[in-house]
Amino acid sequence: VSPQPTQPAQTTDVTDTTQPTAPDDETVVETFRDRMASLDTVVLTMKSAVQTNGNQTTTVEQRLWVDYRNDRIRTERETNQSETITVRNQSKTVIYNAGENTVSTFNNTGNVTAGIPLDRTLNTSKLSYVGTDQIDGERTYRLNVTPANTSAMSDSRSVNATLWIDAETYFPKQT
Repeated sequence: VSPQPTQPAQTTDVTDTTQPTAPDDETVVETFRDRMASLDTVVLTMKSAVQTNGNQTTTVEQRLWVDYRNDRIRTERETNQSETITVRNQSKTVIYNAGENTVSTFNNTGNVTAGIPLDRTLNTSKLSYVGTDQIDGERTYRLNVTPANTSAMSDSRSVNATLWIDAETYFPKQT
């Protein structure tokens, strides 16, 4: 007996629900800005490696504890050359240099948390949504960061960055 002819399989449109859809571009940027503006404290670690003269590399690890409510910041900065701890509040800055075993104290005026790298990025840059990426197995939104005021910069240099934020929490994951 010859086999029965097979019927073509029916096709149906299936929506992939394993990958959530991203909000629109403006919503991602605004939600990130709102999330950062709502924080009372921030704890973060920044790591970088800078190569100069083609062969000399300086590595930096900086840990920040920022208390916006009380206008205080603590920074621990460690390079392959030195280690310093800085504590600032509204009235004083104290810097401890571990390599030299010295302490320096300075008087402060104004807002001491205004110079935080994340704050500078939010306050002086234009953010635009690019897309989604995976970092360490977690979904992130990728944002382009460009200076808001390019007229203050020389034409010979360009400063652009990429910022990845966690798709669930909207906290920065990597820059």
